[in-house]
Amino acid sequence: MKYYLWGIFVFVLFANTSKAQNIDSAAQIEVNGYIDTYYGFDNNKPTNGNRPYAIASARHNDFALNLAMLDMKYTSQRIRARFAPAFGTYMNSNYAAEQGSLRNIVEASAGVKLSAKKEIWLDAGVINSPIGYENAISKNQLLYSRSLSAEFSPYYLAGVKLSIPVTKTLKARVYVVNGWQQITDVNHKKSVILNLEYKPENWTVNASVYSGDERNLGSVNLRNRTFFDANATYIHKAFKTQFGASYGTQKSFRGNSDITSHWWQANVAARYSFTNKVSLSARAELFDDENEVVAMVVTPSSSFYCSSYTIGVNYNITSNALFRFETRAYFADEKIFYNPNRGIVESSVVGLVSLVINFGTSFTVKQPSNSTNGN
Repeated sequence: MKYYLWGIFVFVLFANTSKAQNIDSAAQIEVNGYIDTYYGFDNNKPTNGNRPYAIASARHNDFALNLAMLDMKYTSQRIRARFAPAFGTYMNSNYAAEQGSLRNIVEASAGVKLSAKKEIWLDAGVINSPIGYENAISKNQLLYSRSLSAEFSPYYLAGVKLSIPVTKTLKARVYVVNGWQQITDVNHKKSVILNLEYKPENWTVNASVYSGDERNLGSVNLRNRTFFDANATYIHKAFKTQFGASYGTQKSFRGNSDITSHWWQANVAARYSFTNKVSLSARAELFDDENEVVAMVVTPSSSFYCSSYTIGVNYNITSNALFRFETRAYFADEKIFYNPNRGIVESSVVGLVSLVINFGTSFTVKQPSNSTNGN
């Protein structure tokens, strides 16, 4: 699988630069670097240094690298490709189930435009998930930490994506993927995602439906998972807000009985920019996973029902350097956190400080023509 992902990217670049000049006269190449560093402190002081229920920026009392990524993009009239290898604690946490070099891929995709007149694209490889309004790149998010919703839904997928513009403001996407956040298929059963994106003035509205069989060697009793997610982003001058809700069901087979478990979440986040450099962000959320379908409790408690409240200050040092300070409090109905001094507890308070720097360049490569002068 890993050789396929690397090979498809190299093939597309070579084919487009050496043979596709009949189709494209020029191509845009973009190379970006991204370094996300942080320090986090959890008042429960986890003994292993890993904060529970967190993937992004999850280390405690540790000056750490969350994500260091090189992002290479190639775009021409009919061909596009992206290759983004990365390292850091986010990759260690989120890709632990993957094999070898696959643990270091944020995206590796190749795409072809299927229509000469319309923006109908088919992309294949490791691709970003359309679920939710957050992704791995913290500088693009309203807050530095990710919501519980983002941490317990797919950041990435492996498969194919068909993008179809329905109108000027409405786009439809269909995904056929290996499963719920997995590059290597664990059960040889494919999953499907249907996504709609609506972008009227000042708004971006997203809705996704996921369906797939989740059984694997570690969870042979699991059956079909269905997940619904809807979110919206609104921007007006110095104010930006995002909110979302999702609901999932997981079927399983135990003994002679079919069991259906449910989980849901709701969250809202906002940011107000006082100047071009200084802004204030906040988020409130609620996550309910009574049967631990996606949120596995790390204490003897039997269910995950947790709220979280976050506030942060953002300071743009320059156009490509962002400093942030953030504090976040978790409150649960049951004792789902562990404190070495107090035992199992119902709450947690986390402080995060981050410095993120991005840099890059882009340039155009002109393709030679096949025409001759007849001499």
